[in-house]
Amino acid sequence: MILYTINGSGSDSVLALAKYLNIELEVRPRSEFRPALEAVNPRATVPTLVESQDIAITETATILRLLARRHGPELLGESEYIQTKVDELVGFMSTVVYQGYLLKFRPEFYTSVEAHYPAVGEKALQVLKSNLQSWEFFLTGSQYLVGDKLTIADFYAYVLLKWQSNIAPLNETDTPKLFHYWNTLKELEYFKK
Repeated sequence: MILYTINGSGSDSVLALAKYLNIELEVRPRSEFRPALEAVNPRATVPTLVESQDIAITETATILRLLARRHGPELLGESEYIQTKVDELVGFMSTVVYQGYLLKFRPEFYTSVEAHYPAVGEKALQVLKSNLQSWEFFLTGSQYLVGDKLTIADFYAYVLLKWQSNIAPLNETDTPKLFHYWNTLKELEYFKK
């Protein structure tokens, strides 16, 4: 399988999961393989996982689910309840939380006036603060996001919290459970490069 990537994108979550599951991927940076990527994904979004010339999967959460179904179904959750909670949290992260980062990193999606970018960036910081506080509500104090075992939710969370560290690092005062969770997560061997 081929994985088109950009360092620091959702690709990092997929690469960490592949490392955890010992899946070999042919990694192709988008900057070096853009024409080939556009041939299978005209939007050239990353990550893009290519299984064959006709099959390309383009969303981080979908790629994580696919790889887990095939190579580590326990990462989807070991009971129906845990599976449902994993889906809920991945859905929350990929819509509500991700939206704040999109606002921060891609202001051109929200305004065509470059002079408004700083205001969009300020709004993004407010949105992210609120989203992180909402995310805090989901955490139980476990080492992992859902239950007492690693799931795809943890792999998805990894890249979001990495982005957060580059914007405004988490702190123990505003989001204590998320702060402790992130400090544990980033030390796991498959998240280290």
